[in-house]
Amino acid sequence: MSLLSNVQTGVKARPLRAVICGPEGSGKTTLCVGAPKPIVLTTEDGLGLLDAPSLSAESYPHVNALLDELTASEHDYRSLVIDAIDGIEPLIFSDICEHGNKKNIADFGFNKGYVQADDYWVRFFHRLDELRAKRRMNIIVISHVSANHIDDPVVGTYVRYEPNLHKRTVPLLTKWADLVGYLAPMRSARDEGDETKNRTVRVSQNSRARFLHVYDDGRFIAKNRFGLEEPIEIPISNGWAAVSSAIAERFAAVKATNKQKENEK
Repeated sequence: MSLLSNVQTGVKARPLRAVICGPEGSGKTTLCVGAPKPIVLTTEDGLGLLDAPSLSAESYPHVNALLDELTASEHDYRSLVIDAIDGIEPLIFSDICEHGNKKNIADFGFNKGYVQADDYWVRFFHRLDELRAKRRMNIIVISHVSANHIDDPVVGTYVRYEPNLHKRTVPLLTKWADLVGYLAPMRSARDEGDETKNRTVRVSQNSRARFLHVYDDGRFIAKNRFGLEEPIEIPISNGWAAVSSAIAERFAAVKATNKQKENEK
């Protein structure tokens, strides 16, 4: 049989691989646990009053065991939420140090410990993909952010918000994901008078409106594989429905375009 007989055509909807980044208190966890039938793998006490099934990550081998069991066992969960992935990183570093008889990941010298972590992350994402494929589960990763200074030869130095992970890990994460979104409230600035010093002070104010930015405009890492170019407004309740709806609309639009092209042939 020819290998070309296995060629697939058409746009196919698959479970989502998403990374949701944002500052503390922006509502990342609330958004993500709104995904269909979630189970949360926690690395921090971030659920608060949210009522969602959860498992606590105690070590990197424990994380692997939990993922293996979710993959092998029959269950009704449709989404895995990792809250947060920057809590997985120290578990990986700890495991590397334990096997290498070191106290700290930097003790390996010349970035050797961080290079070893690359293999851990590759295997970790492979496990997530196995779970996604076998159990048809969405994989939703939450990450805090850090402000990094980027030296650009064209526009100069600017600040960019990125996942709060080692610089070697960030591209592995963003390459793996179908969608990387930066969640933040709409922010405005106003001038306030400071009578004590006879001057005007510029202050920032957040609104209750929140947006998930899914297109990289330089201020933060963001991307998507669905052709979304506009931020998605996230309501206070049932925010995940807004994300699902935006993606579904793009799928419908692409299918309609493809069908029209077929009819014109």
